[in-house]
Amino acid sequence: MSFNGKRVVVLGGTSGIGLATAKAFLVQSAQVIIASRSVSKLNEAKQVLGGYVEGNEIDFRSEEKVAEFFSKVGKFDHLVVTAGEGAMGYFSELPVASAKEAFDSKFWGAIYYSPFSTSIFKQ
Repeated sequence: MSFNGKRVVVLGGTSGIGLATAKAFLVQSAQVIIASRSVSKLNEAKQVLGGYVEGNEIDFRSEEKVAEFFSKVGKFDHLVVTAGEGAMGYFSELPVASAKEAFDSKFWGAIYYSPFSTSIFKQ
C-alpha cells in the first residue's frame, strides 16, 4: 500500500507512538496532520518532523472542539488515534478508577468522537 499523497490525521501525534507514526507516514510521502492539546508540543513536533506537517490544537475530551477540528481538516484518508489520558504506574498498584478513566479516554473518546462512528455509539 502506498501512502504517497494520502492525507493522514494523527491525533496525539506530538510524542511517543503518535510522533513515530507521523514520521513513518512522512517517510512514505503522505500529507500528515498532527493534533494535540498542547500548542508547545505541536511546535516542538513540527520542528522534529521538519516542517512538512500541519499541526492543529485539539482537546479530545470536548465533542465541540473535535467537531470543529474535523470540520477544519476536511477529507482525509487515514486516521490514527494515540491521544487520550493514560493511567501511569505499575499495573499491580494501579487503582481501578484510574484504569477505567484511561480506558474511557482512549477507547470511548476515539469511538464517540470519530467522524466515522455510527449513531449507535452516540448518546
